[in-house]
Amino acid sequence: MGPREKRIGDPENYMHRIGRTGRFGTQGLAITIYDREEDREYLDQIIDHYQMHDKMKTMTAPEQLKMLLDEINTSML
Repeated sequence: MGPREKRIGDPENYMHRIGRTGRFGTQGLAITIYDREEDREYLDQIIDHYQMHDKMKTMTAPEQLKMLLDEINTSML
């Protein structure tokens, strides 16, 4: 997909793909990285559709992601 092409998707498809991170009743983690404002608008639509505001974390620096992953790894031990 070229940089100017509009992305076509729907919340159900996005959620289906995320759901594959946790299989057979296990927990999973999905990380979405974006760099364009229109991608953020699309993600906001998905968050609203599934009412997931309390499950989302927004990070603006790689260090924040590393801290989150370290926290997850520690809790899984």
